[in-house]
Amino acid sequence: MTHRLQCRVTVLALMTIIAMTTSTSPANADYSSGASVNILNAGFDPILVHCESKDSDLGAYPVAPGANYSWEFSPNIFGMTLYTCEFFWKTFTQKFQVWKGSYYDTRPPCSVTGPCNYKVTPDGFYYGLQTYETAFNATTATDQLWAFYQPWLPLNASQLFPP
Repeated sequence: MTHRLQCRVTVLALMTIIAMTTSTSPANADYSSGASVNILNAGFDPILVHCESKDSDLGAYPVAPGANYSWEFSPNIFGMTLYTCEFFWKTFTQKFQVWKGSYYDTRPPCSVTGPCNYKVTPDGFYYGLQTYETAFNATTATDQLWAFYQPWLPLNASQLFPP
C-alpha cells in the first residue's frame, strides 16, 4: 500500500470513529444541542449546592427558597461527561450524580432527552419528568410532574467539623 493510500485509509477510519461517537439517536445521544442541569429550591430555607465535573468545579452556591440554580454545558464527544452535586440544608446533606453521558450504563433519562431538572424539598429530592418550561411554570406544589429520587441524609461529625 502506498503512503498516500495509507493516509486516506487512516483519515477515513478517523472520520468513521468521530461519526459513530457523535450519534444523535435518542438511545445514546448526549443532548447534542448542549445540556443543562436545573435545581429548584422548593423548600422554606436556603440550601448550599456544590457541583462539579472532572474538568469544572462550579463552586458552592447558596440557593434561596423559590430560586433556581442552573448551568449549561457541552458534553464531550466520548460521552464521558459526569456532573455530581453535593447539597447541604440545616443538619442534612446529600450527594449524587445529576448528569451522566452516554458512556455510562446507568444514567438519568434526562441525560438523553433534555435538561435535568431537580426539585429540592424538605423531604428530599425529586427529578423532573418534563421539560424545563413545564417544570418551572407549574402552578401547584402537588403536581404529577416530579418523581421522588433521594432523601436527605444526616450530616456526620466529619462534615460538621472537618480536620
